Amino acid sequence: MKKYISILAAMAALMSCQKEGIDTSLTAGDEIRFVLDIPSTKATASGFESGDQVSVYAVEYEGQQAPELQIAGNFLNNEKLTFNGSKWTAAHQLYWSSKPCDFYAIYPYQDLVSVEEHPFKVATDQNAIVSEYEIEDEGNVPDFVINGVNKGPGIQIDDLIWAPVNSGTYISYWEAMEVCPEGWRMPTKEEFLSLAAHRSKFSNGCYFSGSVPFNSNVTKMWLDANGRELHGEDAEKTKIYYRNSIGFYWTSERVGPLGANTFRFSKDGVSTEGLNIAEYYCSARCVREADKNTPTGNLDGYEASDLLWAKAEDVEKKDGSVKLQFRHMMSKCVVKVVKGEKFEGEIPNDIVCQLYNTVTSAKLDFTHGSVQKDAMGERKTITMKKLSDTRFEAVLVPQNIENRTPLIAVTMGGIAYLLEYSLSFKPGHVHTINLILNTSPDQEKIDISIDAETGGWE
Repeated sequence: MKKYISILAAMAALMSCQKEGIDTSLTAGDEIRFVLDIPSTKATASGFESGDQVSVYAVEYEGQQAPELQIAGNFLNNEKLTFNGSKWTAAHQLYWSSKPCDFYAIYPYQDLVSVEEHPFKVATDQNAIVSEYEIEDEGNVPDFVINGVNKGPGIQIDDLIWAPVNSGTYISYWEAMEVCPEGWRMPTKEEFLSLAAHRSKFSNGCYFSGSVPFNSNVTKMWLDANGRELHGEDAEKTKIYYRNSIGFYWTSERVGPLGANTFRFSKDGVSTEGLNIAEYYCSARCVREADKNTPTGNLDGYEASDLLWAKAEDVEKKDGSVKLQFRHMMSKCVVKVVKGEKFEGEIPNDIVCQLYNTVTSAKLDFTHGSVQKDAMGERKTITMKKLSDTRFEAVLVPQNIENRTPLIAVTMGGIAYLLEYSLSFKPGHVHTINLILNTSPDQEKIDISIDAETGGWE
């Protein structure tokens, strides 16, 4: 049975919005309501579970159609919705646009660095809990190149790489959403606050060191306190406030139809503040994720590898809600160990199943909901999730496995048996492989045959 879940982003009034002239008259009826329709099975359950998180984007129509989805500058940009077991909540309230929109969503939540070629890897141990990103090649930090000028390497603090310089000092919110080069984006307010967990003494600005207590020897990043620029009706009324005393940096997050959050810091502390995007110009600093191996979240490697994608087109407030029908993007392999006619005794309870020679890295096209195997990816071994003594499952990148190549390794009693088989793993399909034990494992020679079938992953 398919499970429908309503999402209503929680409202939270911002006093600063009232001070800056942001429209606070919006009611609950102006908030976007989501209905998520997931497949009857995701990797570990038939419905969403407490702690599940999804990414949501929305693109406003221009005339009769919506433009292509971009990494930033859309109406909604990678909004994180979290399920607590009974309802979903967003980091801030999400309001309807006055225009129709195309909505995109993906589960589990992803810190996207590209909407067309986002790097993704399925877990190699799909029994293990994936509690955080595994960083690859730490220290190999990319340079920040903007407008053809190399500004030097980024600054890695915790799991993020920050640009070494501002991309703008007094620019509008809309300019900030467009200014970052490919692969970079505006930070969220939570990312700014995490960066500011430790900082130096304020002096026309601050050094920030994230989760590491500040001292002169730690990796740190400087932000100037440039203040903010107020734009009046004409250029003569333009004025800069709080220069050298307060820093204002745009975040990627909107506050109602007329505002956006900024990261604010001074000698008195750090906070976030909503500003009217039609009046204020602030600083912008780009950020990107470090090279990562597996998704975040307290999921096991099996569920974290199961990407679900959805898109709803031409949706507006009069439709009442945004209905998102998710589908599986990856392939699923099921191995069943069954007794043959000549098998005697019980099937061992120490069986381990592994998939050999599979490429675990892929490129995710979030715009069209497709996944392509990384052409340069290494072939690795996936340890399948053990659901019982006789059933094993794994989520893997769609790909072809050639004949005369070991596909499955079955370990019983400390002895591994390699089985060759050719199979085309298709996106959104379940490939079931029956391993028939024709003789008992205690025999001198083990006879195992394969019977495979393919069906849709509903």
